[in-house]
Amino acid sequence: MKISNLRKENHDRQAILVADIESVKFGKNTIWASVPIEYENYLTTNRYDGFLVALIYPAMAYREDIEVDGTVSKRLLRNINTFIQDILMAYNSELYKITITAKDTTNEIIQTAKHIGTGFSGGIDSFSTIYDNYVLESDPEYKIDTFVFLNVGSHGKYYEEKTKVLFQNRYNYLKKYTDTINLPFIPIDTNIHYYYQEWMHLLTLTLNLTAGILLLEKIFKKYYVASPGYNYSQWIDIASKKRNKSLAPFAEPYLLPLLSTETTEFIPDGTQHTRLQKTINIINYPLTKQFLDVCWYDEPQKKGCGICPKCARVGQTLSIIGKLDDYKDVLNIEKYKESELRLKCRAVLGYTIDPFMYDIVNYAEQNGKKYPSYLGVYAHLFILKIKTIAGRILRRK
Repeated sequence: MKISNLRKENHDRQAILVADIESVKFGKNTIWASVPIEYENYLTTNRYDGFLVALIYPAMAYREDIEVDGTVSKRLLRNINTFIQDILMAYNSELYKITITAKDTTNEIIQTAKHIGTGFSGGIDSFSTIYDNYVLESDPEYKIDTFVFLNVGSHGKYYEEKTKVLFQNRYNYLKKYTDTINLPFIPIDTNIHYYYQEWMHLLTLTLNLTAGILLLEKIFKKYYVASPGYNYSQWIDIASKKRNKSLAPFAEPYLLPLLSTETTEFIPDGTQHTRLQKTINIINYPLTKQFLDVCWYDEPQKKGCGICPKCARVGQTLSIIGKLDDYKDVLNIEKYKESELRLKCRAVLGYTIDPFMYDIVNYAEQNGKKYPSYLGVYAHLFILKIKTIAGRILRRK
């Protein structure tokens, strides 16, 4: 696989960073990323770091060596050849060691990289990173000043039209928050996920995310990556269970630093907290009452459903500390209250296998809030089953 001819193009008020690819698997093709024209100067046109990271996983899967006809970070190239490939092979046994070379390497720091960034999705992990590193942080060397929104797979398949529509709808909705605090929010559209069609997004999230950010390497000195909900103790226990399922909880705390360059430092943030602790912390940030968006369902304009697993976790935590009604604008409180007993039963059933449920049930007990016993849970489920059967019989009559 050869990556070459890195260049910038402009089209329809978008600035596009493009490179050519020659590959056995993908033939002659291009890989690209675009930003609105006002961010044109943020694109890094003299280093291939972002596109190299984007193509490591598919190249290893298809046993294609990578040749970069241009400049890459010396640190990044060394880490990929020395450490990162071995981590990825430990994660997925169907990946193979390949040779990666570049025409030139550099260890120079890009002097225009002065910003501190993070992604923004409106969820618990995202707001936790914002609360710690923007709301509470006073040191300008560490305080977030720029937000990013990526289209690298989390919004759907590359070829589906609804993917771009959802990406744009979510961005427009979330931008209300960044406008409120008057900070830039950069949407980065890409075709990176075209090269990952054989794998679900969570399998490769860490690589796709860092690849997208390195395309703007010339502006980011530090970039916080919000952790996926587990603290260090939980991560140690759960990492092996995530092999070939989700790369972030498998390896992110040590993989992200290895994906850093001389210019851009990736910081795994939030692993110092459990998801429960994050939820409790961000309640102290008033804007979460307007902009928290945790629901599994796609449409961001709608209030959270109140009963999906993500809404249920947040609802239970808020209920335990008596703050549930404060979040009526972003969570369907009525629906949650109607289903609260069922959701508590679900938490009890997940107590021994789900760290999130374990924390919530223990926290409820510590705060004198009653959750059903196992016997109570099974009694409730038995009653529900009888009601369901009775309903079916009545409908037949």
